[in-house]
Amino acid sequence: MVALAPFTEADIDRLIAWVSSPQVLGQWAASGLSYPLTRAQIAAHMRRSAETGGRMFKALDDHRSVMGHVELGSIDRVNRSLRIGRVFVAPERRGRGLCADLVRAALGVAFDQLRMHRVELAVFDFNRAAIACYERVGFRREGVRREMFESGNGYWSEIVMSMLESEWRG
Repeated sequence: MVALAPFTEADIDRLIAWVSSPQVLGQWAASGLSYPLTRAQIAAHMRRSAETGGRMFKALDDHRSVMGHVELGSIDRVNRSLRIGRVFVAPERRGRGLCADLVRAALGVAFDQLRMHRVELAVFDFNRAAIACYERVGFRREGVRREMFESGNGYWSEIVMSMLESEWRG
């Protein structure tokens, strides 16, 4: 089981250590941050997120060890929707099914605490493991934003996926 706790400045160095290359950063954060990550960049991102009502979390395993990161943003309280972003499982913890537990914990916050109706996320189309994880949790594909992110070797397309409250409860 995975629990979420607020991401704090004490967590910044750990997150920076997980981002080992420009490609990893691009796949995790898309844009808005540059490689190499710095404490100042993450601190500024934390401030922007807080100013817009976003929430940043560290993910804790059963032993209260940090095993990941996730953010909730684009929170629309009128239409009761938000976007899950920057899902990250620690490199040494991948391949153990923890991503699904992390995403379920984020969905619990979204639907049970924040009372959202709709939750969406986007994932690059080449990230097969993440796509499989999100589908296993219950997300449905909505469409593709073609070649929307420029990487060093061309453009990446992203798949938009969502889950509705009724699907979460069902």
